[in-house]
Amino acid sequence: MLLAASMSPHFQFTASEWPNGHYVHTLAGYKEEPMSYHYWLLYRLPSPPEPSSPPGNQLVAPGGVDNLQISEGEHYLFWYKKL
Repeated sequence: MLLAASMSPHFQFTASEWPNGHYVHTLAGYKEEPMSYHYWLLYRLPSPPEPSSPPGNQLVAPGGVDNLQISEGEHYLFWYKKL
């Protein structure tokens, strides 16, 4: 994420440090809005993301960004979602 953010403002992010790792709460200037229940969720996808088709809850990544090890062929996506 740091490399992507250094290459393009579209990938700028802000995160808070929590006991279990970093919590990303702002991406590309879009900040989570707890009062309206809008949050950034991280998904692990079986194929490249389709912008017109939001991912299902069963695809939420099992862990946070600190321990994320991306393997060849895996796709991860942050999606701004109302919970």
